[in-house]
Amino acid sequence: AEGSIENHPTYFETVTAMAFLLFQERRVDSVVLETGLGGRLDATNVVEPALCVITPIDYDHEAFLGKTIEAIAGEKAGILKAGVPVVIAPQRPDAEVVLLRRAQELNCPVVRVADTVCSTRSHRDGTEVTIGDAVFACPLAGAHQAQNIATAVLALRRLGIEDCTRRKQCLL
Repeated sequence: AEGSIENHPTYFETVTAMAFLLFQERRVDSVVLETGLGGRLDATNVVEPALCVITPIDYDHEAFLGKTIEAIAGEKAGILKAGVPVVIAPQRPDAEVVLLRRAQELNCPVVRVADTVCSTRSHRDGTEVTIGDAVFACPLAGAHQAQNIATAVLALRRLGIEDCTRRKQCLL
């Protein structure tokens, strides 16, 4: 009303608002939306998602999220919404306790990547993960890429997107 804003939005908040407008104008059906800081204070937290995915939590944005893994996990758990399923990547034990407690409080169905039986193979051309009889390949090497692949596959399956997982080999 006064023509001024007490606290100006951050760059991320501005770009996120622009993206939301573009999604609306283009009438997109679905969006994969990644958080900035992640969690309770994130600009993306205004969305009512079909699924939440929480990647490994570590010391990150400590000035805003807290100085301990438990505090950071508590903030990151702020993306969870009542009854909305969540896929949780392998976590430090102290982070996982916080995430699972919050998911239980909100009655969120939980898929833990750590509960999935899979085999992994890293080589000079990247990383492969086998889940059931499907092999998923990523051109990036490293154990963390195997976790990323498994997390993405389980998220797609939880959303009912199985086309990729029906093939014997799939590049992510």
